[in-house]
Amino acid sequence: MATDADKMAFFARLHEFDELCDFTLISRGAQCKVHRLVLSAHSKVLEKACAGGFAEASQRTLDLSEYESDILDAFVEYMYYWDYDSSVEKHYPAEEGVLEFHVQMCVIADKYDMQPLKVLAIEKFKAALDSARSVDDLADAARCAYDASLATEEIREEIVKKAAKDPFVGVNAAPKTTLEDVMMEYPELAVAIAKAACGPVSPATSTSKPETRWTLYECQAAARCGYTGRQRVFADYPVPNCPRCGRLFAVVDKAESS
Repeated sequence: MATDADKMAFFARLHEFDELCDFTLISRGAQCKVHRLVLSAHSKVLEKACAGGFAEASQRTLDLSEYESDILDAFVEYMYYWDYDSSVEKHYPAEEGVLEFHVQMCVIADKYDMQPLKVLAIEKFKAALDSARSVDDLADAARCAYDASLATEEIREEIVKKAAKDPFVGVNAAPKTTLEDVMMEYPELAVAIAKAACGPVSPATSTSKPETRWTLYECQAAARCGYTGRQRVFADYPVPNCPRCGRLFAVVDKAESS
């Protein structure tokens, strides 16, 4: 029985035989000859495009022009080699823009129901995010992720954590950044970053009513001032100063807490 390694080797070997290609993927003027067998092995959605009752099957062409040609290159590379590192090195040698690139790979994987590719794209995104030092790159990735929010939940969570905590590319990186512009476009991103920056709220803080009490105070300088007052304060609130002379109050009597 063929192992996964055998299958991967077979697909890689098949990529060398252009004369056996029987399908074409196109994107904004770029074309890639592929094998229907390979497309069908990776995705039930692509299988229907190759052999179903759709125009793509009869024309043996699938238009991916909603994606840039670099996404097409990586998409094809993955289907034959189960990775797309070569496409990253080719199109993003300096890594500028690579965050958005991985988001796009996650999106196309989700569209064609290719879960292994989606998992790989998320892993690569996280790895690139760890060393990211460009606010603009993070902003572009955030915009792309929130444009396709149903496909990018895990990536969006990572973006929020990075934006809330990272001193180099987060919301505190500069007085005004492109990330703030994206937050204005997507209020849900702004809310998520604000919550992450503030940290979790404890159950006691979020659900318990603060304990208060009525307390009778008398000015410590009673002989000269004579001020006495009763007020409601938090149970652990420090003793206040006399509003008349400024001296500390002395506690005369504590009523029951409420």
